[in-house]
Amino acid sequence: MERICTTSLIQGPLEEIVPWIEWHLKLGVDHMFLFLDHPNDDLTSKYKHESRITFTPVDHDQIRQMQVPHPTAHVRRQFVTANKAWKSAIDQNFDWIIHFDQDEFIACSNGLCNELSKIDKATSYVRFGLLELQPEFEPPKKRFDEPLLFRRRQSRIQRVIMQLRGCGGTMIKHRFLRGHQASKCAIRVQSEQIKHINIHSPKLNYGTLEFDRFHPNIDLIHFNCLSYKHWRHKMTHRHQSKNQSWAISKDKAWQMNAFVEYLHQRPKDLPQLFQKIYGINRRQKKILLALGALEQHTLFLEQASLIIPQK
Repeated sequence: MERICTTSLIQGPLEEIVPWIEWHLKLGVDHMFLFLDHPNDDLTSKYKHESRITFTPVDHDQIRQMQVPHPTAHVRRQFVTANKAWKSAIDQNFDWIIHFDQDEFIACSNGLCNELSKIDKATSYVRFGLLELQPEFEPPKKRFDEPLLFRRRQSRIQRVIMQLRGCGGTMIKHRFLRGHQASKCAIRVQSEQIKHINIHSPKLNYGTLEFDRFHPNIDLIHFNCLSYKHWRHKMTHRHQSKNQSWAISKDKAWQMNAFVEYLHQRPKDLPQLFQKIYGINRRQKKILLALGALEQHTLFLEQASLIIPQK
């Protein structure tokens, strides 16, 4: 049996974190290394008898003094904590480690351990498929047990087909997704090819040649944006904190620059900008569903079952 662990930097209310933890424990994760960005006594108390979870407070002062090759404070903390968990995973003889965030859910219909056991031993890491929630103006009533609409990451050729079918307006700078453009990975803990763990994939040792391998039966579900209110709060926070992560790609830079312009010059029109970024009309929706760029699924929390297509 392959032993699987995960690592995450977490913060936020208990009611959001608990379902996320329960989902992944039911999915078959053997251990979760959870790093607390801020103290959370309610969370640690709830799981004090759970041997499958290790809570570790983040030492902010120590990380600030470290030479970490990342531009933003949050990403630096993610980098340090993920690699700390990786070293613990090596010591505890885990087979796989997965780094992901608390707004992301791993989904697998045939058992996570079963799927990863099929990967040949020479493979250092395998990348997941990527689904991103398609938000509406009002937030969904439930994140679980009700059908939701998701965008699926598309290849360059697939995006060209989307444009030819009249769906170019659903993309920004030729990108269909609004959050991640790359999914996360399962990384083979004991691989000698791994130098360290980055946010989305491992850094391989110099001279190692290994191409991305996508797993067809494991997806990463990203709840990037739930609603207009959530989007506005998220973008405002990034703007005020001078978070530079938005500048890593042309589409994210466009989104932030447009948001700042609307925020300062025409704040009443921000809902229109939200619609411009995320809006999909009925005709486009029908085409994108047929092309597989949009998918409608339900997440069943009690079984932690892979999103089940709604006919």
